[in-house]
Amino acid sequence: MLALGCPVGVGPDPDPPRTTDDGGVTDPPRKASCGDATTTFADATPLPADATLIALVRRDADDLAPSLGHLKQHIGGGSSGLAVPTGFALSQWTWEVPLVLGALDGIGVHSTTLAAVQASTLRVWVVPLGCPFDDLLATLGTDFEIKDTGGAAIATPRDRTRFAHDIVVRPDAIGLCPPGAARRVLAAWDRTPPPNAPPLLRDGAFGLADATIRIAVRETGLLGQDAPDSRTGVHLVRIDGAGVDATLAQ
Repeated sequence: MLALGCPVGVGPDPDPPRTTDDGGVTDPPRKASCGDATTTFADATPLPADATLIALVRRDADDLAPSLGHLKQHIGGGSSGLAVPTGFALSQWTWEVPLVLGALDGIGVHSTTLAAVQASTLRVWVVPLGCPFDDLLATLGTDFEIKDTGGAAIATPRDRTRFAHDIVVRPDAIGLCPPGAARRVLAAWDRTPPPNAPPLLRDGAFGLADATIRIAVRETGLLGQDAPDSRTGVHLVRIDGAGVDATLAQ
């Protein structure tokens, strides 16, 4: 949707090859393939406009593992300026991000960028849609129950032991979200910020110079130990294998 309040799991097991009565193998099962290493977000438009946290992870980066380690160390230092729930969630990424990437690989969804989004109280993992909408739904239909919501779709796994998330599919993006939360996620996704709202957070994340991990978060809650007194502004964080670059933009 962070330890995004989302369960993690692997994708459905591939269907076994079909066999004839004499033991011969017939045509192999179809394997999902949606997107590739060039699939990325062209801009911030596919992500929720009302988000309070946007993080962009370059999933194919050679330094992803050390970057996640730097993020955890930054949070553990006690002066990140992030709210306690956000800091705790981000500190779990060293194990959670690899599991989310494994879940996406398991359903044949590939991209360069993985986004973590919080809209309202819902946290979702999002990737760009890199194949025709209907083609992905047709492939997921083998292992998921598909519900058309009009302009989007919800895919619910038939077997929770094989895939732990619900999936929302939009014309430009795919989201992994907690079980039973898909309709609320879609509603939050389409929510329009009020006229007096501050600048869109998603624009702040995409405005950061390229890095393995880019985070923009607007905090309001209990801040961590040794955090600055100010509770306003947007925290902007860039992380790569060399370390962390963090600022507070008022």
